[in-house]
Amino acid sequence: MKKIIVLMMIASLFLISCGKKAASSGDVTEVVFWHSMGGPLGVALNKLITEFNDTHPNIHIKAISMGNYTALSQKLMASIQTGNQPDVAQVFESWTANMIDGDVIIPISDFIEKDPNFSQEDLNDFYPVFIESNTINGKLVSFPFNKSVRVMYYNKDIFFQNGLDPNKPPRTWSEFRKYCKKLSIDKNGDGVYEQYGTTFKISAWQFENLLLQAGGEILSPEGKPLFNSEAGVEALKYLTNILLKDKTAYLSTGFDGQNDFLAGKIAMYEDSS
Repeated sequence: MKKIIVLMMIASLFLISCGKKAASSGDVTEVVFWHSMGGPLGVALNKLITEFNDTHPNIHIKAISMGNYTALSQKLMASIQTGNQPDVAQVFESWTANMIDGDVIIPISDFIEKDPNFSQEDLNDFYPVFIESNTINGKLVSFPFNKSVRVMYYNKDIFFQNGLDPNKPPRTWSEFRKYCKKLSIDKNGDGVYEQYGTTFKISAWQFENLLLQAGGEILSPEGKPLFNSEAGVEALKYLTNILLKDKTAYLSTGFDGQNDFLAGKIAMYEDSS
């Protein structure tokens, strides 16, 4: 079985192996890289890959986007079972435990130890917490790839056009809900909004943030689930009120919400940085 090299996402990347080497054609080694980047992030990643290929004539990175994290995870697990996994893949840290148990990962530290040009100074370029989160059993298993925090984006032009101060985005739940109502617009009077206040993805990350803001917790120090609480109900009620009662938001998947925001179809968008 082939093993993988992993470099980590909240996300990471990892290297897969097990005897199978990257394909080689003459003097050029092809490295297959699976990822889930799309939208502007996908454009940026492809630019980096093109720059790498142009400056490394003996190596060609063949990037394949799986569209989203769910599809990437499913296809990665299936490929490991059949021994057809990629050489490099993007993964969440939480995916790596099973891969380590299945002996399908080559720790990135194995390559660092053999590279005379890679020093501790290079590792110091990464925040310590990212190195720690990718280290398992004393080995650096993968590299940080696209670490991110949750942020809210808003369209200043849409704010200004609708009488809102473009330098004062909403700061509270009630303000956000109020802004969504004001910025959801039926331009032709047919009962369907052409512009929405926002869109939501089905996201545990968003629920977790709202839960904490409402004073709740995901787990107790002993590992007991705590999200089934008044704070949890409050967080979900806030989302369902905007979606189903106000109808100033809609559900989106993958990078659709990001693309709709860039197209001016929604005024505000909360997602990864």
